[in-house]
Amino acid sequence: MSTSSQTTHADHALLQLLAGPEAASGDGDAALGALDADHRAVEMVVARVAADAVGAALASEPRPVLTGTVHPARLLLHAMSRQYRYDGTPTDLAADYLEALDGCLARGAVAWSAVAATTWTMWLCHQGEAASGWAVAQALLTRYPKPEPPALLLASFAALAERSGAVELAAPMWEAARLHHDTVQSARTRWFVEFEYARVHLLQSAGAPGRAAVLLDRVQVGLQDATDSPARLLRFNACLEQAFALTFVGRPDAALASTERCRAWPRDDEAEFEPWLRGVEALAHAAAGRPDDAERALEDVDAAATDTTTLELGAMLPARALIDGGRGDVVALRSTLAAARIREHERVVDAEQRVIWRLIGAWALIRADRRSAAVDLVAELEGVLRSTTPPLPAYEAQVALLRTALDDDPAGHRRAIERCAEHGITVPPGAADPWGLVPMVVPRTLTAAVTRVSGLDVRIDILDGLRISIDGAEASDEMWQRRRKSQVLLALLLAFDGRVSRDELVDTLWAGEALDAATGQSRLSTVLSSLRRALPGTSASLTAGARVVKLHTTQVELQLASGDVTDRALLRDLVSVVGTEDRHDAAAFERRASELVRLVRGEPLRGLDGGPLLSRARELLRRDMAGACAAVLDRWLVASAVTRHEPTAVLIELATHATRLQPLDEQLAVLEVELSARAGRIGTASRAFHRYRELLDDELGLPPSADFVRRHAALVADA
Repeated sequence: MSTSSQTTHADHALLQLLAGPEAASGDGDAALGALDADHRAVEMVVARVAADAVGAALASEPRPVLTGTVHPARLLLHAMSRQYRYDGTPTDLAADYLEALDGCLARGAVAWSAVAATTWTMWLCHQGEAASGWAVAQALLTRYPKPEPPALLLASFAALAERSGAVELAAPMWEAARLHHDTVQSARTRWFVEFEYARVHLLQSAGAPGRAAVLLDRVQVGLQDATDSPARLLRFNACLEQAFALTFVGRPDAALASTERCRAWPRDDEAEFEPWLRGVEALAHAAAGRPDDAERALEDVDAAATDTTTLELGAMLPARALIDGGRGDVVALRSTLAAARIREHERVVDAEQRVIWRLIGAWALIRADRRSAAVDLVAELEGVLRSTTPPLPAYEAQVALLRTALDDDPAGHRRAIERCAEHGITVPPGAADPWGLVPMVVPRTLTAAVTRVSGLDVRIDILDGLRISIDGAEASDEMWQRRRKSQVLLALLLAFDGRVSRDELVDTLWAGEALDAATGQSRLSTVLSSLRRALPGTSASLTAGARVVKLHTTQVELQLASGDVTDRALLRDLVSVVGTEDRHDAAAFERRASELVRLVRGEPLRGLDGGPLLSRARELLRRDMAGACAAVLDRWLVASAVTRHEPTAVLIELATHATRLQPLDEQLAVLEVELSARAGRIGTASRAFHRYRELLDDELGLPPSADFVRRHAALVADA
């Protein structure tokens, strides 16, 4: 029987069920039984009937009582109809869903039990009651071991286990759900399971928002041709989760590109979906430093008549906090944070919502120069995280950024930045946060007015070899190549605030030598003296505006003079403005992109030897350069959704440099292939794909993702 035929029979059967248990016998039960062969058809029918006028009428009726003649689908439909119209008041929906699920399992109604399990799980997780739900789920799995639980039920129960803190028990269930024959045979089931895995496991307990964003992108692409309401809703939810993940890791422009793509796809109820898109876009615009765009997005959401409590705490109020903090409007910022606290107490909300507004609110307070208030909010945030089960490692890494920035702890902040990088969160050079909203913390002794002292300006280039120019005259290579002073200079330049541990430098420069403290300090002092002589006008004592290389008791500090510049700083500054002055001015964008190409086309620290320190520095710079390319290309993709411009040679060159610098990054490889194809360079696109595939196989023994393979095949077929 076809899905459309099943749907017709199921509608009829459900309408019979609504009339009462007597009418539900005979043809009604037969139709429900036939429908049970298809999970997708069950979900389509229940979602459609619950959302329409029939569901509205059912939601106002008394709760049905299950008997031997009443199919549990009636109770499931009643509960879902009520959930569609949930107004935030206390409810027994969880108990109703559980009874419906138990009844479906007892009847052997496989597809109905899968749909009941997913709705029950989502409701429990939303209410923060996953722990109690997981205990019940374990009992159900024991009571109904056969037939094999469907993939959707396994994925739902894995989500409950993970959200309740039983991460080790969830792992085999995720594996079973992802390898289940339902998942292999049904693309629809596969994408639901992958969505849950990304949303619950990768985004939360695994602390891998970057990986989650990639998987959520595959879910959307896999469902791009879907026409039924549940699949479209799943695709839409995947877009929202991806956009938030991208914003969280410091890529708000990529988040906006995702929402623009989602908006172009057909949706069933734009009036309901659009406020959610605009709410997430408000946060992305605010994080990207575009308060006016964020304000317009917030106004659009305010004009919509929909319950947006979760959206308010997770996106809208954090966006408002960033706007207020950026403008230095302390009164408005306090009001925004107070509103978030009130909303949190009005409803039961997920732990993530309790964390997000505090996290971003603390950065906003720092930006508004209200450090003491930020300290209090961070302490509160740490308490929330301690009480959250399971732990949220990506959020904990961001809180470490906050705490070390507030404590003026440069070494700790460097470690926090590295910890964030492990979770895919990138902090731009010279910034304290992933969005570049708060500048790196400057030691308080150096916050006096800056005046030029040195008399000689120095330019230091490290993105292509190492070149030092003093008042425009380039110093000889022999002065810097294979010298310890060059290693010290690089370590200080790449440090969070120009400070590096003295012991760390000694261990790096004289690795393998057992030096006592006095000998180590003596040797290091000699190298620092050599470094000061190589940079004329460099002082050994702190003076505002001067170039300084100072040996403290436990640290070495570099302060550049007011007229000094590094190409890494130029890279950071260029990325901060390209595409933001006028995103739709193609000529201006092209000029800025060309400047960026000149900065990223070299090999960082080329020709230098220096062991682990230089290897780490080189990899850090490669990530910076590739990230700069990706940020600009993300902004171009957002703008091109409006301008419809084709990618130029400069943009394709940027993508090529990005993949050269980070050759195993699939997101960058996809950018290069698709930009080349959009420009009509199918041969170039295909060569880029095969180059990536061969490298991935050689380095990791892995193939590209199935989605990347499919995209490449489609591009070649269309050529």
